[in-house]
Amino acid sequence: MSFSDSGFAKGAAVIGVTVFALYVFGTWDETSPLREAAAPRVGPQVAPRDVPQGPLRAPTGLWGIQLGDKFEKYASSHGPFEKERPPPGTAKKAPGDETYIQRKGQLRVGVRKGLVSSIAYGCKDGADPTAMYRVPCHGGPQAIKTAFGDGVRVLCPRVQGNEANKDLLPFVRAHDVIEYQTRYIVVKDAVTGFIVYGPGELETLVGINWEKCR
Repeated sequence: MSFSDSGFAKGAAVIGVTVFALYVFGTWDETSPLREAAAPRVGPQVAPRDVPQGPLRAPTGLWGIQLGDKFEKYASSHGPFEKERPPPGTAKKAPGDETYIQRKGQLRVGVRKGLVSSIAYGCKDGADPTAMYRVPCHGGPQAIKTAFGDGVRVLCPRVQGNEANKDLLPFVRAHDVIEYQTRYIVVKDAVTGFIVYGPGELETLVGINWEKCR
């Protein structure tokens, strides 16, 4: 898949993916909140599998990439990565924030002062059985509400004067689950990707490319 052609990339570029400091194959264990399941053997009505099976907990990393680790250690094990050029009009929370895109995978890694500050997964076009906390790729907002109830903050992208994709903006939302440090990107009522952050980061991102919906 060309990442730039995916719904997640289009929505993320529109609203400044770089700011959420943002992911290839890696390793993960049975307690990880994210897991890629085998392709369904029958029709699309087959629900994707995910983890955890027990109580939810905030993630410390995804696919073998750990939040807070030095990014350079993953450049070879999960790479190659390419440094993303920030879209025009994008604001950064910190001047040194950078985003690295996995050249042959679905991952984007946010880096601050050399350390992993966020990890994102962009859903594949077509069938993608990947799920985060039982919210599947291409699922709708109701799947997020079913998983987390009313404990979700919904934000809209801030409109930039020079935004090239203004027509898409009304259909883009960020669904933030603060307790579990996880953001779902929803474009036209379909989950196109999700991001995990370090402790305390997600709740501070209101007003930086995202704002309360009017």
